[in-house]
Amino acid sequence: MAISEIYSLWQGQPYGVKDGLLPILVTAFILSQQKTLAVYREGIFRAHFDDVDVEYLAKDPTTIQLRWMDLTEMSRKLLSGMAEIVRTLD
Repeated sequence: MAISEIYSLWQGQPYGVKDGLLPILVTAFILSQQKTLAVYREGIFRAHFDDVDVEYLAKDPTTIQLRWMDLTEMSRKLLSGMAEIVRTLD
């Protein structure tokens, strides 16, 4: 799900969240659900959600996507490790 879809949902009734508050709320949501969310920036898996991702989120919410994951801790570590290897080689 693209962050922009979450923005649309939260901006609508009955919530009516203002634009300036949306990046803060989404960042808090992502940080609170790190064990169950996979974060993608421009379609590429991010092993860690960091300050650069927050900047992308604030500038253009369509660049950040979320997916629910139902992975064991071992699977999560393997996925993060593979992403780190790819990042190092890139």
